[in-house]
Amino acid sequence: MKRPWIRSVTIILVLIQFCASCAPSSESPTVVDRVEPSPTKMEATETPIPTEEPTNTPIPIPTSKPQLEIGLENVNRLTPQLTIQQDYGWIKSLTFSADGTLLAGAAGYEDLKIWRVEDGSLEVALTGHSARILCAAFSLDGKFLATGSQDNSILIWNVNDWSIFKKLDGHESFVNTVSFSPDSRLLVSGGEDRRVILWDVQSGEVLHRLDEPIQQLRHVFFSSDGGMIAASSAETRARVWLVDGGELLWTLLGPSGIHALALTPHGSVVATASSSCWPKESGCDPISPIIFWDMSDGSRIRTTEEKMLVISMVFSPSGDLLFAGVEEDNKIQVYRVADAVLLWELQGHGERITAVALNPEGTLFASGDNSGKIILWGLPED
Repeated sequence: MKRPWIRSVTIILVLIQFCASCAPSSESPTVVDRVEPSPTKMEATETPIPTEEPTNTPIPIPTSKPQLEIGLENVNRLTPQLTIQQDYGWIKSLTFSADGTLLAGAAGYEDLKIWRVEDGSLEVALTGHSARILCAAFSLDGKFLATGSQDNSILIWNVNDWSIFKKLDGHESFVNTVSFSPDSRLLVSGGEDRRVILWDVQSGEVLHRLDEPIQQLRHVFFSSDGGMIAASSAETRARVWLVDGGELLWTLLGPSGIHALALTPHGSVVATASSSCWPKESGCDPISPIIFWDMSDGSRIRTTEEKMLVISMVFSPSGDLLFAGVEEDNKIQVYRVADAVLLWELQGHGERITAVALNPEGTLFASGDNSGKIILWGLPED
């Protein structure tokens, strides 16, 4: 028979062991080790946000996710990053690829040169047209590049291997302008035959030949939702159509020939500017202001105080700024869209500015002139 004190000690030892088994472990629970990282954390791990201090000049041109965007606060800090000088003149059209790494420039020759924006090296020279190339445009999905030519045709190229995907025949004269829809399923073109044609990219079929013949078509663009098309010409008017059915919505009347046209990325505002008069004997003054229009009803919103000759314009991705290549002093003027105030002027060309473009990220601006010189402008990183 056990003594009472031995029995008490035994009970106490059992209780101590029981309480020790109930105490929380000092080690991390194994369930934490099995928790999968969230997609957001994985993404941040794969593409870390740079934390390095700004590099010394020359500043590298951004070719990946942007840290800075050209905006109202820093537009005055745009600086020339790279110059591409061609051996022939008049850059008629500039377009960035969807990822911003390539720049294509149509200069009125039978080949189209495409450069890498990182260092200005030549990526490829596309040959396939039998006459001069007048315009080019990359699709927003990154798959295609379209070119229009004096051979009256449009070629759609595969970007992955630069092979010809489709040849579009429908114009009866030079093709001056091409543009993809936001979803890249449609292409719109305009030419010297005074017609605007809407194409299905995959089939190459003509969907509409838009009514209302236009003299000397220069620019055509889709609205951001893909529902409308706007076109400029040498006449004193621009036009806006519905994509579905091709109905003419509005005619935008300017004081002189509307050669230059640009749409905000959100599609609510269109800007028009002049570089000529049509017809020649009309007596109009080609030196006119830039006009901003409301795309919802075709009404005039505001005009710039400055009057100038403009050949090419482009809005910033936010739609807050308008970049206009003007003939006077061979400069680029930057306007605030909210009140049409001139904010800044960029100098660097020795000839008149004939083409401008912005990369999709809004970090790099390109301008081309009548001598074949292309300047890439970027923002210093902060």
